Amino acid sequence: MICPTIRGNETGQPFCPLMTHDQGGCHDGNRAGVRLRRDFPPLSRRRVHLIALNLPRALSTMAKNCRGVVFRRKAHTLTAKQLSIRNLAKRFSGDIHALRSVSFDVEKGEFLVIIGLSGSGKSTLLRCINHLHEPTGGQILLHGQDITRPRTAERRQLRSRVAMIFQQFNLIGRHTVLSNVLMGALGRTGTLKSILGLFSAQERKRALEYLDLVGIADKANIRADRLSGGQQQRVAIARALMQKPEILLADEPVSSLDPATCHVVMDYLKKINRELDITILCNLHFLDLVRRYARRVVALREGILVFEGDPKEIDQEWFRRIYGEETQDVHIE
Repeated sequence: MICPTIRGNETGQPFCPLMTHDQGGCHDGNRAGVRLRRDFPPLSRRRVHLIALNLPRALSTMAKNCRGVVFRRKAHTLTAKQLSIRNLAKRFSGDIHALRSVSFDVEKGEFLVIIGLSGSGKSTLLRCINHLHEPTGGQILLHGQDITRPRTAERRQLRSRVAMIFQQFNLIGRHTVLSNVLMGALGRTGTLKSILGLFSAQERKRALEYLDLVGIADKANIRADRLSGGQQQRVAIARALMQKPEILLADEPVSSLDPATCHVVMDYLKKINRELDITILCNLHFLDLVRRYARRVVALREGILVFEGDPKEIDQEWFRRIYGEETQDVHIE
């Protein structure tokens, strides 16, 4: 970069208060001879005044010489939109509007919680994102690509990128825990191998790693129907991870669990979010869990988005707006 100079009114010669110019000119990238001054001579009031007067011109010169320079920001300061919902609508037969023009964005690595009364559209929203329901209006964008109406060939690939766990665990009870987790790899395994259960050693290793991640690797060879509800939900989470998703949708994952087990399952979802950098969209009922685990909240009422922001902003007034005047907040210890 060309060294900016400040011209003094006394002599008309260029000078820079922090540098010396050994060869009678400024450093222009091709000439050596500019070095930082280490022995600053006493500055007279006149020279200080000249520096102050000419400083704007020096800064302007620096700006001109810096044109075209790209400044890179740290990755965590960027707000990349991984998922965008645009005016999403879903109408069922009988003129039932489950979603009405819902719009919001989700950033990479975010833990977003969706709240609202039963029937407010929370589950429908997640099922539209995963295409278990087809939207009747609006757009769903994944990394800017429209995935609202994927072709049949694209649908299978999409569901591997956007995995889902449900309130009901949907495990095969007579199969082992490990076998249930391996079912998550069916989308990447051939039909014959899937029927015969011929999974590779690498897939088995990965399944055990995910079981270890959710704290039940020691249950790998036990029948799934012998596990508790919380343990079965953790098996379902490990099975979803076998799809190698970038987004995990959790549809009321703790609503059928006791309060103590709720925190265990939510702790593992938070761990997955942090350690694997998987974006999580989770439907929840209890605000205690929302405030503890959510980074951001979206609230639905009668299919309409009525709140989007920090969970700490949901006070009693907002609680009544979201859930209604007659509802009461239930606390989970």
